[in-house]
Amino acid sequence: MSTKNSSLGNRRVSIWIIVSVFVLTILYTSFITVQYITEQNLESSLILEQIERQNLQTENLSLQIETDLHIIIKNLEDVAMLRETKTGDISSDIFLNQFQKTFDELNSFTKVNSITVFDKNGIVLTSMNDEGGAPGILGMDFSYREYTIQTKSTEMPYFSNGFRGFLENDAVIVITHPIFDNSGNYNGLVLAYISNIPFFNHYEHLTNLESELIIVSDRGEKIISHVNDEIIGEDILIIKNSKNDLSQIDSQNNIFELEQILTSTPILFNQNPVYYVHVLTSTDEIFSKSDNILFYEKISQFSFVTAISIAMLLLIIYVKKSLLAKQFLAQSNLKRALVESSDVAITDKKGIITFANERFCNSSKYSEDELIGKNHRILKSGYHSQEFYTNMWDTITSGEVWHDEIQNKAKDGTIYWNDMVIVPFFDKNKEIQEYVAIRRDITEKLNLREKLIKAERISSIGHLASRMAHDIRNPLNVIGAAFEILKIKYGTDDFKEKEFDRIDRSIYRISHQIKDVLDFVQGKETTLQKTKFSEILSESMDSLIIPENVEVILPKNDIEFLADKKLFSIALNNLILNGIQAIDGKGILDVTVEEKDSVIIQVKDSGKGIPKENLNKIFEPLFTTKMQGTGLGLSSVKSIVESHGGIISVTSPPTIFTITLPKF
Repeated sequence: MSTKNSSLGNRRVSIWIIVSVFVLTILYTSFITVQYITEQNLESSLILEQIERQNLQTENLSLQIETDLHIIIKNLEDVAMLRETKTGDISSDIFLNQFQKTFDELNSFTKVNSITVFDKNGIVLTSMNDEGGAPGILGMDFSYREYTIQTKSTEMPYFSNGFRGFLENDAVIVITHPIFDNSGNYNGLVLAYISNIPFFNHYEHLTNLESELIIVSDRGEKIISHVNDEIIGEDILIIKNSKNDLSQIDSQNNIFELEQILTSTPILFNQNPVYYVHVLTSTDEIFSKSDNILFYEKISQFSFVTAISIAMLLLIIYVKKSLLAKQFLAQSNLKRALVESSDVAITDKKGIITFANERFCNSSKYSEDELIGKNHRILKSGYHSQEFYTNMWDTITSGEVWHDEIQNKAKDGTIYWNDMVIVPFFDKNKEIQEYVAIRRDITEKLNLREKLIKAERISSIGHLASRMAHDIRNPLNVIGAAFEILKIKYGTDDFKEKEFDRIDRSIYRISHQIKDVLDFVQGKETTLQKTKFSEILSESMDSLIIPENVEVILPKNDIEFLADKKLFSIALNNLILNGIQAIDGKGILDVTVEEKDSVIIQVKDSGKGIPKENLNKIFEPLFTTKMQGTGLGLSSVKSIVESHGGIISVTSPPTIFTITLPKF
């Protein structure tokens, strides 16, 4: 009987052991499967975040290179716009000084092999390199070159995307700017040979339009296991498995055997791509799986050595804790990455802020206590319409993610821009529980984009305005001369004199606007010498017509300081004319000068003043509030004052323009 019971007991133990092993195997297999899926999802998320970061990095690099190219074009334009260049007087001191200055300025931030001036037939007129001149190529014919042909046919700046220069074996880029004579006709070009490597050495990987590598960073060499010299000129596809191929992400967002991540952005010149900038990152830099795998193997061995019953209990407890810990760690890491890199705020389903991270507080200038319990309306700047906010709210309350650019206002009144994403989060019943708002500051990026667009617009308008000004000035001179004859012949009564005076003012106004345009577009070289203020004031007043209703008070004292008499007379003329035009009805315009630690010149008028919102824009090119203005006068004044080493400011009301200059 005891033997039978013992046999039955042994059979039960055996069954229990078999069942325990079976259950344990299922549990262990399930644990490994769940852990693997969790790990793969985390890797997928990290890679997608890395792709987004790299896309932003390549966009910023591309914009920086485009800005550098425009700096080079502006320096070449300074040479092309010289009167001596237009007329071919390349032996004059003014031309040679500007030519040397341009060569030095370009070499201050990149390696310029040479600068060369060609006539309209492609013949070399003059050239400069590190050794000074380049007499060996003077008189040579380069009319067959692609850059000569393209610059002449388009009458626009030209840029090559890969060229082997005859001065060196290294690859160079070629940038040109057309030269026009005083009638606006094509008269030649100025060209710069710039070494590829020094110009691009602070960027990541670059290729030309044929996908041939030009630059590979040190980090890129380590990733692809090639030396820079071995792959320069090779196709970008030499970087195996490095395409940004999202097809490698399956329906569960798992990524397999993705070794490198490569993102690309074109570099534009005249709205056309000329290079591509790439950023390459190894996935080994983002995550590593080896430690986790080793850990789970040890757990597996331990679980089968330990007693089955205890192992099952411990394994169940471990699986629960491990899953929760892993999920918590992943969530904590993701949250930390998000909180450290972006402005983050969490609101309840009514839009009331319940959490704000430190970056959000720093950007908004509000403390955490000031934000908690409020809604996002506290940041409204007044820029967006009510329809914009209604669309935002309708999107997120419907359970969808909202994404757009938004202008916000900080506590101190500072205006800034964010790239903003709002994500709804749901409870177990699939009801919206809270919203997470993620902001990234893009103010600097938008400002840079706006400056670049404005620079291109001013350059284009400048060329057009210069030609139009020349075309208008000649007929206007004829009209003015003919009108003087008519005044002498027919100006016999008060009515006619009044009408003649009105026509006279109109001709003067047009002439002054043409002068503003030409002064701003062409620019003038500043020549400083000791000059009396009274002489400058006298010259600036000569061309002004003072209305009877305006009393102009001039200073009785006089001082001497360093100035370009002609240029400073133009600046002072502009300020006085602006003051006269600002006076509606009877008024006073007062000009003062005094000498302290510096020379201080003030022009004050009794007009109605400048609106507060316009004070920060008053010196911007093309900004004007007058129906008859060009918007270039005060911008030209600011440029002249700064060329004298001074500063200009304005306060209103009353409107007072203050110029501060060094004495000597």
